[in-house]
Amino acid sequence: MRFLIALIGCPLLLIPGLSHSAASGLDTLSVPEGFTIEIAAPSDVSSYPMFIEQAPSGHLFVAESSGSNIKGKDVNAQPECMILRLEDNDRDGLYETRTVFADKIGFPMGVLWHDNSLYVAEPPHFVRYWDEDNDGISDRKETLLSGWAILNSASLHGPFLGPDGWLYLTHGRHGYDITTQEGQLLKGTAARIWRCKPDGTQLEQVCGGGFDNPIELVWTPSGDMLGTMTYFTDPRHGQRDGLMHWVEGGAYPKVHPSLDEFIRTGPLMPTMTKFARIAPSGLAIYDAGNFGAAYMGNLFSAQFNPSRVQRHILHRDGSTYRTEDSDFLWSSNPDFHPTDVEVDADGSLLVADTGAWYVDACPISRVSKPEIKGAIYRIRATTPQAHATLQPTKTEALALQSQSEGVNRKHRAYKKLLKQLAPEQPPYVRRAAAEAIGLLKNTKATPDLLEACATPVDRHLEHALIYALIQLGDEATLSQHVYDSRWPMRKAALIALDQLQWDGLQATHVLPLLNQEDPTLRECGLWIASRHPEWGDTMAQYILTQLNEPTLDTAGFDALAPILNAYAGNTALQQHCAALTLDDTTSKSTRLSLLAFLANLKSNDLTESWQNSIATLLQHKDHDLAWAAIRIIQQRGLNQYDKALTETYSQTQQPTHLRLAALRAHLPRLKKLGTSTFTFLVEQLGSDNELANRQEAARLLRDAPLNTKQLIHLAQNALPQADALVSGPLISAYENAEEKAGAALITAVQASDLQPHQYRTALQGIVNTLGPMQNQAQQL
Repeated sequence: MRFLIALIGCPLLLIPGLSHSAASGLDTLSVPEGFTIEIAAPSDVSSYPMFIEQAPSGHLFVAESSGSNIKGKDVNAQPECMILRLEDNDRDGLYETRTVFADKIGFPMGVLWHDNSLYVAEPPHFVRYWDEDNDGISDRKETLLSGWAILNSASLHGPFLGPDGWLYLTHGRHGYDITTQEGQLLKGTAARIWRCKPDGTQLEQVCGGGFDNPIELVWTPSGDMLGTMTYFTDPRHGQRDGLMHWVEGGAYPKVHPSLDEFIRTGPLMPTMTKFARIAPSGLAIYDAGNFGAAYMGNLFSAQFNPSRVQRHILHRDGSTYRTEDSDFLWSSNPDFHPTDVEVDADGSLLVADTGAWYVDACPISRVSKPEIKGAIYRIRATTPQAHATLQPTKTEALALQSQSEGVNRKHRAYKKLLKQLAPEQPPYVRRAAAEAIGLLKNTKATPDLLEACATPVDRHLEHALIYALIQLGDEATLSQHVYDSRWPMRKAALIALDQLQWDGLQATHVLPLLNQEDPTLRECGLWIASRHPEWGDTMAQYILTQLNEPTLDTAGFDALAPILNAYAGNTALQQHCAALTLDDTTSKSTRLSLLAFLANLKSNDLTESWQNSIATLLQHKDHDLAWAAIRIIQQRGLNQYDKALTETYSQTQQPTHLRLAALRAHLPRLKKLGTSTFTFLVEQLGSDNELANRQEAARLLRDAPLNTKQLIHLAQNALPQADALVSGPLISAYENAEEKAGAALITAVQASDLQPHQYRTALQGIVNTLGPMQNQAQQL
């Protein structure tokens, strides 16, 4: 979603004459010492503001929601949103007048005032509005481009004016099918950053990836494009969203099939700043104002979920950045949801709070509260310093000029750009020059780019150099460096040739990389090799050598996984890998890794060698190996081992977790649950058993084909003593239960010590299937 919020706290500034609701809103907000916060536009002037843009005239344009939670794909069938033009008549910082600039809009996901007109992302369209008589109401609307799919708010956003004079748009991973004004068809599924001329011509893709949703963009004085985004990874280890440094041709996390649409220069581009599930949205760079020198060039991001705006101090880190993050506006009210930030002409910071209406496609917001309409706030410095404008240094200006020359295809700048590749130049200057050279596509630059590859600084510079080599496509020159003694140059040449699908590339070119101590060289060799299944016999021997290495650990196996997956169809490799899993002299770590790999292997067919290995391991005395074999059966849905599985979960001497795993693997093909097996599961529900076993037993009872007698037994003998950790799955087991079993369930829940909040969700999930007992269950 494109919404995010963030606020930071301290003293409050209350404005006389404002409504009580506005004052209550301020009471929940805090900012750091040295700043105050006030209302800039109360909810009766702007309700549900999403994105804001100040025009040079001083008017504030607001993309405003209707407060309705219409599904994203349906918004254009019920166009209820609008764009406002707000005016501060007495220049006191409070907008008093609102004019509806444009209405009946599906979902305005960004506003930009440029060249006396307003540009708006209205997925699936990119449109332009004119107000020719300057009365604050649009007179004319033109759709410049169309074809970006809309599923929810993770859709088309923007536009944003780049320092090169082009307009940039962002689009979430919902697909696109666009015919440009020049008649070119652009079709795909990946999330993307786009740019075009202000009239909508020359639309082109800048970068993208498998992440969910890029949102707002800003540019540093050196022309670097930074932006907010969601889901650089599925939620894990407390991370999900981020700030990104977007670069020309970059392919970004997360891993997703849509990455196949991209040219790759090696590993996916890194995330600049990693966040939790904050749902970031608006982004501003403090480039002009009176907060003081310490704030010049800082970023401010609106973060929807944690109800805050954060400040991000940028620090150069090679050819990219790292950030120092702190809260700048925060709220004690969970219904405060900031969605945008904007630097006002007077140096204050405007913050749009969209209120509490939004829940569509937001995993955190559950209940829509359209009565909470939000507002626009203003943060001021208590003691304003001299007004200043962010100016690029000499080298930043050089990089900025390179960026503009490349995007605008200024071919006359070619020779000057070559000089900027020199190692003595700052890394960000070298990167900007490489990006520009790639866009100019002059093959004469290939030797210079290769030479620059000999002195890489970081992933961003390396990517820019290799991507430029790919854009130039000079296979003849690149092929002369496949055995270059300077490994970074050899690596760059091999990656470029692989991406250009050069038919001369052989396994012998790549194998030397696999034996290098430098892990980046080994990873490069493995990655290239994984893309060439035609090298099967040669690469199989290398894989087997590595698998037989006594020191191979889990990390080493993970590094081998891509190439192992690429050559998994090789018959000799399959036979040897199956044999390794049965060889007690092979390290247990390697054997378990091989079995986990087999469980997740995409191929549907198992060779006879693998089938025999699984059958043997099911009976293995090492329970970890037996469990790994069961996992393969479960994940691949294999049915030829059902007899062995039954023996495993029927044997009382087997460990409980192994018996449960075997039953889980067999369960999809069971027509009924035997009495002894049912009794075994019920026995595991007791609080004295291991928690993991208790919960899995409850889930198995939920999923098993229980008869009415078993359900009644469960209700009478297990549910009354069940705690909140197992009660949910047990209640879910009664879906579509007969009346007697349903009655027993109601009685058991009433007799238990469970609190309503501990059983309500599970009961709601089945209540409509309980027939005659539905009313009693609904009362519970």
